[in-house]
Amino acid sequence: MEKEPMLVSDIFNKFNALIFLFYVFLFVTSDNPKNVMIYMAIYFAGLVLNYLAYKPDVLTLISLCCSLLFFIISPLVLFHTPTYAKLLRVLAYGGGIHVQVIDKYNHIPKEYYLVLRTSTSIILYNKERRDISELSLGDVKNIRYKTGTLLSASYVLPEI
Repeated sequence: MEKEPMLVSDIFNKFNALIFLFYVFLFVTSDNPKNVMIYMAIYFAGLVLNYLAYKPDVLTLISLCCSLLFFIISPLVLFHTPTYAKLLRVLAYGGGIHVQVIDKYNHIPKEYYLVLRTSTSIILYNKERRDISELSLGDVKNIRYKTGTLLSASYVLPEI
């Protein structure tokens, strides 16, 4: 039995679902939801044009334009420092959220702000000393996060 080839419209619909979820994420995490609303309006205008177009050539042109817009706007948004920091806060991987770190040597909890957590280390900011330090995860016994939603958690980032 031969497998049917996937239609361009099927691929486009799945891609649109991913783009829609991305815009919902941006809207929820954005410092300025008005900008995201503008991008969403442009995107949905493209979708309306897509469903109004009946010619396959027009459908392909519209899908290429929407995809191009997505691939241009996405890196700009992700490399925007406040947006990236908010993404890290949501994932609890940094962004300046308050943490308590207990190292495995002296077992004394110390207060820090988590700048970034990688697979091998954590980068911490000490507000009082105004310095950034990096600890290997092997040297850390415990990391405690404050309870509550990380979206509304207070945060401190180092000044550049």
